[in-house]
Amino acid sequence: MTRPTVVLLGLILTIASGNLISPKGANAQNTPPPCSLEEPTTLVGEASWYGPGFHGRKTATGNVYNQNDPSKAACLEAFKRTCVQVTNLQNGRTITVECRDTGQFCERYGRVIDLSRQGSIKLRGDDEEPGSIPKVKIEPVSCKSKA
Repeated sequence: MTRPTVVLLGLILTIASGNLISPKGANAQNTPPPCSLEEPTTLVGEASWYGPGFHGRKTATGNVYNQNDPSKAACLEAFKRTCVQVTNLQNGRTITVECRDTGQFCERYGRVIDLSRQGSIKLRGDDEEPGSIPKVKIEPVSCKSKA
């Protein structure tokens, strides 16, 4: 085979395997979460938190947002008005939250849930500082099982 033929064949195989389309390759482990779901399902991904700029404002469900309430969160639209158990896969801590708000955190940042300030602190295990949590699992649960 000539050199141009080999290069062309290599390019075709690279495209076919997906390694040229995805910067992390066809088997990338950090795939973005499905931001549009028909119904609540178990998801794994990054959790973030929101607070001061939204504190005291109305949420998507009409309730007033309180950044100090660890039991409320912003979730994907499919989870609105449901409850989810959020597990920090790094330390095993769990909290159950009611999804009272929605937002663009998934589409813009690739995150699966936006916790309240206190929810983030509780799930991270920190005494004072909220922050994002790189790997959480969210699972739909009955709101009646909420503590």
